[in-house]
Amino acid sequence: MKTTGSRSGRELLLRLLVAALGGYAWAALAAVTLSWGLPWCCGWSRAQGVLTGSLSSVVFYLLAVVWAFSTHRLHLALLISALLWGVMLGWVN
Repeated sequence: MKTTGSRSGRELLLRLLVAALGGYAWAALAAVTLSWGLPWCCGWSRAQGVLTGSLSSVVFYLLAVVWAFSTHRLHLALLISALLWGVMLGWVN
């Protein structure tokens, strides 16, 4: 029974990491993409694009947290979180 308890504790920790780090990466990418893309495609001003991107990033973070705790495939959540971080770090450099 101890193995089941430690396994669920490890799984909870991984889900917390996926929710926090993956959610941050997804929200940051969404904010940057919307801030850049909305003025380009919709003819908005840059200020409107930045405001919309920043405000909508909260929704993306919330969706990532809900998804991290509702998915049955933890390994897929870890992979997608790592890919988002790779894209974000590759975009910066």
